[in-house]
Amino acid sequence: MTTSHLIELPTQLILADTPLRPDSTNEVLTYAKDLGKPTSRVYISHGHPDHFAGAGLAGAPLYALPSVAAAINNGGGAIIRGALALTGHGRIEPGGPPRIGHHVAAGEEGSTVPASASSASRKLSAASSCRSASPATGS
Repeated sequence: MTTSHLIELPTQLILADTPLRPDSTNEVLTYAKDLGKPTSRVYISHGHPDHFAGAGLAGAPLYALPSVAAAINNGGGAIIRGALALTGHGRIEPGGPPRIGHHVAAGEEGSTVPASASSASRKLSAASSCRSASPATGS
């Protein structure tokens, strides 16, 4: 199970990590769309497929540390295919695996996200309905 995080800012959303399966990713994206703000970017925390496989469905620029971006850009398709085979779920969506186009250094954007953004963070579990998602409890 993967947890995606939506950070709600006054005029936009930032998504951190996406589920492995497209149907679960689409649940997260539907929830985001219902908030009425655009998703301006997606951050990928690390190279496990249950954190990046659905990122390309978001339609927003993708960001990751350089080492994470390199691993995904150079072998993401094989990583996703292996995970889908192990879990017994379908295939990679049309368009292939996501391509990380932006690098971020650790701590680089720390000063650009308002401190109040953390209180508006919404934690979504891909295993539960997005409609019943509640604000993060600090876990």
